[in-house]
Amino acid sequence: MSTKTNTPLYMYTADWCQACKQIKPRIESLAKKYNCDLHILDVDKDLTPDNNIKSLPAFKISQYWAFSYNDVESILKDREF
Repeated sequence: MSTKTNTPLYMYTADWCQACKQIKPRIESLAKKYNCDLHILDVDKDLTPDNNIKSLPAFKISQYWAFSYNDVESILKDREF
């Protein structure tokens, strides 16, 4: 299996979001599991209100949006970047 390199994952979070703080290590584990070289970039939803995100955490990987841990796993498992 080849490594998917230099893939930015935008993680939309907020300081008040406990789920956001808890999920980041799990996303990092997924990246290792699927041999992805992810660069997790935290984006503060409160500072970027125009992105139309309705729930947190939210993720964007390439052109794909994910709104749960399972969504992120499916993208990492099935997509080529």
